[in-house]
Amino acid sequence: MTNIDKPLDDHGNNTTSSDHQTDDMPAIDQLPAQQTTRKQEAHQQLVLKPLAMSALGNTGADIERLIREARQKARRQKRKLNYDDIKDALSPGQNSMSEELLWRIALHESGHALAMIGFDLGTIRTISVGIGAGGFIESNIRQHATQDEDWISRMLAFTLAGRAAEMLVLGSTGMGSGGTDNSDLAQATHLALDAETNLGFGKHHPLLYRRFKDQSLMLSQDHQLAQRVNTRLEAAEAMAKKLLNQNRDVLLELANRLATAKVLDGAEVQNLIGRNMNTNLP
Repeated sequence: MTNIDKPLDDHGNNTTSSDHQTDDMPAIDQLPAQQTTRKQEAHQQLVLKPLAMSALGNTGADIERLIREARQKARRQKRKLNYDDIKDALSPGQNSMSEELLWRIALHESGHALAMIGFDLGTIRTISVGIGAGGFIESNIRQHATQDEDWISRMLAFTLAGRAAEMLVLGSTGMGSGGTDNSDLAQATHLALDAETNLGFGKHHPLLYRRFKDQSLMLSQDHQLAQRVNTRLEAAEAMAKKLLNQNRDVLLELANRLATAKVLDGAEVQNLIGRNMNTNLP
């Protein structure tokens, strides 16, 4: 996988403004004013959108500082600031990752994206790798969905789908799925425990409402409860693996695009998955 520092078209190919002209197409300065404006706006979208998406996760102050540092670096090299300088400044983590790590993270985030759409939980806004120490997916959970036990199972499967994608393709999982209170494993465990203890879906005493301040302590002490929670997690992981296995080619294509482009917008992700997904869902 190599860094791509130019915008991508709908097929994941490099594009420049000249890629959209043919011998029969007039130059932009020969077009009527209205067409010229539309052409310029389209070109600005191609150029600026990747930069905006690369800036995800940064505050305005962060972006201002990064651009200032990039300008200072260009000045020391006695040249003008260019597109590549800005893109590199906005996504430093993307440039320092090994190809092996980049591929693993791309698989992980692509697994989440495919599960979000495959389980009909919502839509993808952006997906990226190299922000901070890992990947990032921004999604919109479908509003007004019936949040029954089936919905919880699908949500658990989505949460564990990144780990499942790693296991399916690489045969192992990285430690990025766990380790913190905001990790995939932590969030999945929290939801599965809630299902058993306070959402009315427990296999034992479903009408009993229980809320624990220290969930880890409770799971360590109540081995039967821990087993029921783990059974839910294993079932959800199996759901995710089945979906991803049925759509392995889609998973690999999305992961390849993400590993190359580093940032994909939701429209491209939705289009790729929606066009190619096996609709025979688990």
